[in-house]
Amino acid sequence: MQNGAAALARFLPYALPPLIGAAIGYVTNYIAIRMLFRPLVEKRLLGVRVPFTPGIIPRRRAELAESIGRMVSTQLLTEDAVRTHTKTPRFRSAIHESIERLTSDLLTAVPSEHSRDAVHRVVRGAEQVINSVVEKLLHSDLFINGVGDIAHRSVLGLTDVPLDRLLPQGGASAAVLISRLYDSLTEGRLRDNLLTVVDQWVSRQLQANTPMSDFISDETVSRIREVMTGIYDPSFEHLIVWLRKPDVRHELARHGRVILRDILDKLSVVQRFLVSAAQYDRQLEERMPQIIDDLIRTLETAGSDPANRNRIIAAVIDAVEKIRSQGIADAAWRGDMDVQLRTRQLIEEVFTVMARSSVRERVLAAFDAATGGLSQMTLGELAEDYLSVSRMALADAARRTVRRHLSAPSSIETVWHAVRRIMSRFFRRLESEPVGDVIELTAERRQQLDLLLADGVYRIVDRRLPQIVQTLDVRSLVVDKVNSLDVSQVEQLLLMVIARHLKYINLFGALLGALIGGSQIFVARLF
Repeated sequence: MQNGAAALARFLPYALPPLIGAAIGYVTNYIAIRMLFRPLVEKRLLGVRVPFTPGIIPRRRAELAESIGRMVSTQLLTEDAVRTHTKTPRFRSAIHESIERLTSDLLTAVPSEHSRDAVHRVVRGAEQVINSVVEKLLHSDLFINGVGDIAHRSVLGLTDVPLDRLLPQGGASAAVLISRLYDSLTEGRLRDNLLTVVDQWVSRQLQANTPMSDFISDETVSRIREVMTGIYDPSFEHLIVWLRKPDVRHELARHGRVILRDILDKLSVVQRFLVSAAQYDRQLEERMPQIIDDLIRTLETAGSDPANRNRIIAAVIDAVEKIRSQGIADAAWRGDMDVQLRTRQLIEEVFTVMARSSVRERVLAAFDAATGGLSQMTLGELAEDYLSVSRMALADAARRTVRRHLSAPSSIETVWHAVRRIMSRFFRRLESEPVGDVIELTAERRQQLDLLLADGVYRIVDRRLPQIVQTLDVRSLVVDKVNSLDVSQVEQLLLMVIARHLKYINLFGALLGALIGGSQIFVARLF
């Protein structure tokens, strides 16, 4: 026992200073660390604030929050740091997955009874917004010009399409088409429409009393003169030959006797007595065929005279010039002619002739021979070769026509009402059916939509990242959050990060105290 006490007495001078130093170092660091947070509030003794109350962190919490916010905004959540993260495949994949979930929910969700009113309000709001946008678009020059440009491009595209692609029967299609048009022109609706158009046109000309010179030009008069000069001699010869036919001469002689009796009836009683007594009337009747022959020879001699021929042609031309100087209504009145009726009758007679099977066959055969390669030609080539109209002229005409039609308020209103009815039916379905069923998205289209939306969101985030970071105002966000926490919550927040490191600081203080105590023993032994 005495030996143990003696040994302990010899050991304590060496062990006690390090132990005491370690205890002092540990307790000192522990108190110092605790003073960072505690006390949480200010302490007062007899009205005087106790020094070091509250702790450093509670007392400097505002400065701490500002420092943390500044560090996070300038060192952690910077634009470069965020952009580095957004460029990773994981971020893009996360966006795509989020879009897939969102579109899946939107496309497959069926409005329930509880949510139907909300869906109705949303659909009504969307319908009003879209209707307003569409209405303004339809009434804008952008829409009118855009539709005109579409018509222009469409017509240009059609002009490059061969006829056999539009008429699947190939080469026979052109003949079938011409045959149907011909039949419609002679006996069908096209004939009736053409007669109606001609009647209306003639009626307008009569009402306006259009000058005949508009229809009979100077060139036409010259052509009439040339035709008269060319056909006079053969026509006159044909007339003389016709007059000398026995039946014609017999008919002329009969009419001559009738004229002779009419002349005798106009004589007085004495004159008729003298003629009858001398039998002149009987002799004239008997010699009437010779008289007719003499008249024909006289007519032949007179008509063959070049001077008389020129006089006859000049008389015809003078008659034409007189007609040209009149209005069409005046000419019809002077000639006691129903122009509208005569014109219709003339066209009907032409159609009647064209409807004859022999004429129809000859005309269609001529068309078929003239259009043998028609089915291989494009619409543009047909327009250029048969109508002398270029492809660009057709396209420009289509664009002008569409623009002119759409520029009329009534046309726009008609389009708008039609579009609104379609959109109304579409939005009614959205109130009771899943969106995916209404728009009938296939799996492939849905995948394309997801990729498009995800790519769009990524592009927006990437392009607007500086504004997004600036709008977030990370520094203010962190400062406000730290200031909103209780002091104890701030302490817990910090301890979650540094508690382990603080424990090592306490242990390091104990180690340092032990070293200092041990060094005191070493120094005491030296001196």
